[in-house]
Amino acid sequence: MNDFNTAKGIRTYKAALFWMGTSIVLLILLIIVAVWNPFAKASAASETIVTVNGEKITKDQLYDEMYSQGGSALIEGLINKELIRQEAKAKKISVTDEDIEAELERQAANFDMSVEEMMSMFEIYGFSSERLRSEMESQAMMRKLLAEEIKISDEDIQQYYDENQDQFTLPEQVRASHILVETEEEAQEILSELNRGADFAALAEERSLDTASAVNGGDLDYFPRGRMVEEFEEAAFTMDIGEITKEPVQTVHGYHIIKKTDHQEERIQPLDEVKDQIKSLLEDERLYTLSTEWIQEKRMQAVVEYANE
Repeated sequence: MNDFNTAKGIRTYKAALFWMGTSIVLLILLIIVAVWNPFAKASAASETIVTVNGEKITKDQLYDEMYSQGGSALIEGLINKELIRQEAKAKKISVTDEDIEAELERQAANFDMSVEEMMSMFEIYGFSSERLRSEMESQAMMRKLLAEEIKISDEDIQQYYDENQDQFTLPEQVRASHILVETEEEAQEILSELNRGADFAALAEERSLDTASAVNGGDLDYFPRGRMVEEFEEAAFTMDIGEITKEPVQTVHGYHIIKKTDHQEERIQPLDEVKDQIKSLLEDERLYTLSTEWIQEKRMQAVVEYANE
């Protein structure tokens, strides 16, 4: 478990929300393209997609409604991306696959997810991994364009750490492993095997109904109070390190045999543990602020012509 993820307030969501907003707008574009092809025959636009009490609703009407709700924001986003691309090209700045992966990891961390989990979240809404990578490519370009301006010093990191001690206070937590079974009889059988010297991790892998932890020998990692059901929590927090419950612990999930493997008192994380995360946080905040200013300046200088004006 990454202790840093338990420190409240440390992550910034500005950048994450910005790209989530962009993603939603681009999702609208995908839907628009799906229902309206600008190169299709004119008759296709008037095709009826639904009838309500005899009144027809056409593809054209759907397109107009969707465009009015997200079209202008979409165009503005595409203009901004083009300005970033042009500036990067002029300065001979290129983006590698490694740069894109780094941006994906940063954004996933902002959502408190793995990259795979974030990709899955977007794909649920029809937003492909290729499109997300395209968005991260633009952000990587912007990061390189503003590389000098977003540098964070050790003094910046120390100041943030000193001023935000509450964010680095970790609650009391324990680490435990468990074997979950359906009946008390089976739990007693497993306890007997453990008392005869059987390996806890091996039994967890073989017999625990909690498949997520079973693959790790029953390990549940560290958890604070309030995370587990009451009966499980009470047992885990009152046991000694290395101890196995003498009797099965019954919860709504079934019967647990619990092994306590570590216990940490409430503590403040030292700077060395969180230095890299603070640096990333401050870089992203500075990038968000400076990129907004950069875009505004470039928009004032750019010649933007709308075809329908």
